[in-house]
Amino acid sequence: MIRKTIADVSKEYEGQNEIDKILLWDVIKTEIRAASLNYVTVRKRRLKHKEYLLEEGVLVLEKKLDDRNISDKVRESVQTELRIKKQQIEEIITYKTHSSNLRLGCFSLNDPQQRFLKPSFSCG
Repeated sequence: MIRKTIADVSKEYEGQNEIDKILLWDVIKTEIRAASLNYVTVRKRRLKHKEYLLEEGVLVLEKKLDDRNISDKVRESVQTELRIKKQQIEEIITYKTHSSNLRLGCFSLNDPQQRFLKPSFSCG
């Protein structure tokens, strides 16, 4: 995404000698920010929609389990599918919590992936 943005901006301003290199770099940075914000917005919307669909699926499966006329084989299948959907929801929640904690500066210094980060305050 970033490489494509840089290439697009460079191509757009190619051959324009009156453009200062510093100004061109500022334009590139602005376009990268815009592309990044768009990417994050779309990703968040998709994640929220996926979470909604999973929650709806859980409700449907729980209603199926309440039905007394289903066989044991079907019940076991529904329970397996329900566990999978709940695990997927849990993964989404963990991802959102982790992302939120990074934005707030709350993270574990024991985590090897985060050992170079320093918290700005204690999150308890």
